[in-house]
Amino acid sequence: MIEAWYPGEFGGQAVAETIFGDNNPAGRLTVTFPRSTGELPDFYTSDPSRVHKYVDDSGEPLFPFGFGLSYTTFGYDHLRVQPPAVSNGADIEVSVDVTNTGSREGDEVAQLYMRENTGSVETPSRSLEGFSRIHLKPGEMRSVVFKVTQQQLAVWNAEEKWAVEQGKYTVWVGGSLRSNASPRNCSSLKTLQEG
Repeated sequence: MIEAWYPGEFGGQAVAETIFGDNNPAGRLTVTFPRSTGELPDFYTSDPSRVHKYVDDSGEPLFPFGFGLSYTTFGYDHLRVQPPAVSNGADIEVSVDVTNTGSREGDEVAQLYMRENTGSVETPSRSLEGFSRIHLKPGEMRSVVFKVTQQQLAVWNAEEKWAVEQGKYTVWVGGSLRSNASPRNCSSLKTLQEG
């Protein structure tokens, strides 16, 4: 199944080339496709307290946000998180090694998601904080580096101010929102910036 949306004048040619393997697709979904209407509305940044299932449904989407297929496969290893020093306004650096584990060259869209583990207000269970599209040949490995500004972690807190709160953050990097990449905990970010 190919979801082509509005592909334009050369859409037919692009779809045909993808079907016959002349190009390797790397598009990713910008929405979530629910498994049943009982899951609607379904947003990838929804509150963790919201129940995402209907009666005996699992609650898992048919296709999650960020999902996409390729004619090759990719592996993720060695997730590293480098938090800034306390009270330092520097960016948080997240890096991961991505390897083309398949037999064809192709593009992968590495996606970085984060969650504030505890806070004064409820925050999404995962929030997209960065992505990077890379081209890899079979067996090739490349390190992908993300820079997350501390302003990206700011929440509208109980005092009605934008602030980065103290606490731990969980980091995921993978090929989609529901990727099986192992989460890592980012060290405490303390009293950073309020805006």
